[in-house]
Amino acid sequence: MRGGLRLRMETQAEEGKRQKLMDTCARWIEKRTGCEVYVHRHDQPFNGFAEYRNGGHILHILADVDQIDFSLFLDILTHEAGHVLYNQRQMAKGISYDEIVERTVVKLKCFDQLLQQKLITDEECDRLYQAMEEEWESNAEKEKILAELKRGVEGVTV
Repeated sequence: MRGGLRLRMETQAEEGKRQKLMDTCARWIEKRTGCEVYVHRHDQPFNGFAEYRNGGHILHILADVDQIDFSLFLDILTHEAGHVLYNQRQMAKGISYDEIVERTVVKLKCFDQLLQQKLITDEECDRLYQAMEEEWESNAEKEKILAELKRGVEGVTV
């Protein structure tokens, strides 16, 4: 029984380290992008989104931090940070956040209409989604941010 208690304590200690590392990564993203990061307890599927409100960018992670794999957490965090950077660049060009959202919504509605009319397959729809400027640039930023995170935050090895 003593071995079981020690194992549980080691597991709890490891879990605490993992959650601390997640928090450190979130704070690093805040500094890197100038946004606020919030993690909301949410059952699967885990996801995230970025928004612009009250003059600032906010990044939301929807996940159960006790259950989410660290690499998935980083993937969501850095992808959404990529959206923040994309939005910041577009806004620097004079495009309002509302316009950015509206352009994306129009594209998604078109994809949905094509899908409903069976003019494209689910796979084609997924490829169109990934090819959208918003997603493509956010994914490109994600890769850069991940590389920076690995260099800037001790313990990030993903």
